Amino acid sequence: MHIKRFEGRTVDEALARVRAEFGPDALILSTQHKRRDEGVFGWLGRASVEVTAAVDREHRKPEADAARAVAPAARTGAAAGGAHDSWRALSVTRALVDPLEREVRDLRRSVDRMSRLAASEDELRRGIADVRRVLEARGAGGARAGAARTPTERIAADLESRGLDAVHALRIAADVELERREGESDLRCARRLLLRELDAKLVPARPAARGAAALFVGPPGSGKTTSLAKLAGQEIETETPSVVLSLDAWREGGDAALRRLAREHELAFESVLSPADLARRVADLGERRALVDTPGRGRGDAGAMPELVACREALGKRAWVVLVVSATTKAADLRAQVARFAELRPRALVVTGIDETDDLANVLNVVLDDATPPLAWVGTGQRVPEDLEIPTPEWLMGALATRARARS
Repeated sequence: MHIKRFEGRTVDEALARVRAEFGPDALILSTQHKRRDEGVFGWLGRASVEVTAAVDREHRKPEADAARAVAPAARTGAAAGGAHDSWRALSVTRALVDPLEREVRDLRRSVDRMSRLAASEDELRRGIADVRRVLEARGAGGARAGAARTPTERIAADLESRGLDAVHALRIAADVELERREGESDLRCARRLLLRELDAKLVPARPAARGAAALFVGPPGSGKTTSLAKLAGQEIETETPSVVLSLDAWREGGDAALRRLAREHELAFESVLSPADLARRVADLGERRALVDTPGRGRGDAGAMPELVACREALGKRAWVVLVVSATTKAADLRAQVARFAELRPRALVVTGIDETDDLANVLNVVLDDATPPLAWVGTGQRVPEDLEIPTPEWLMGALATRARARS
């Protein structure tokens, strides 16, 4: 069995590379979405798809079908006078197996055609596959009550005990067999794979693009205004510090907190009244970047999202939506917030209130979700501008270690 990873910008491209090298007999073991460091603000990563595939070594090339047709005769000749008379029986076996292989190839072609569906449908299939794996693992565990667990089950159970969701734990545990290095323990390999996944979900710190506008959105009380002020304060000594804009002027006292922070920290501040007003002001800034504060939008505010969509569309290519959520929110509610603001296509995530909770497993699990935008900053306290930090994979792993120690 030969196992290899193939990468492409889309599922179709990755599968095409699998077929080109392994032919129609390739078996797809897993798919995984990756992110490369590049993009609008220089902070973004380019999305790609990694497909892990396997094939029997004799089927490794598309022309292997033709080779198999003559292989029995060639092998019999090569074994003349030797101990390989069983090849005669093999030709009979092949006559029975070949029709089955053709059916399998037809099924694989059908699967290939299905992979050309929309990306959203592909994500749904992957989600269903993850759920199926969890259910199958749970069922296998119940059916084998009292029996020894497989290495994959043991690794997944250990990761779950540290706070990782079952879907993420099983995905990482299943990859250990393929990824383990010589002399590396299962758990050490699992930790390395988790660090790699976390690294792919972080936005690297890069200089901001000139003339861009970061639109900070999120639920009420998530810390948008303070996070924006912290980021602006950290840039005050740069060559082109950002200008702070507020879209909350229509509400009585709505922009008062940000206006006060701007005055205390000598930040350039202005209020704008509409999407068109915002677009004009951002255009007037030229190469200076704008940090735009928006009113908190709860799930009961039915008219909020169209207003925010209008702001993003008015900004055009300059727009870069930042979703701000709180670490004190439980995982189910965090996922609901990510889904609610998905219409705005946020490009980065800020998690605030890190200092207000001892258990960050909810944050780590949501960050690992495919639907969650990459994590850019974490709010670690109340000080402006100091308490806004760029997280690392190791820092997020520490969240699991803290949980494990608390439960032991």
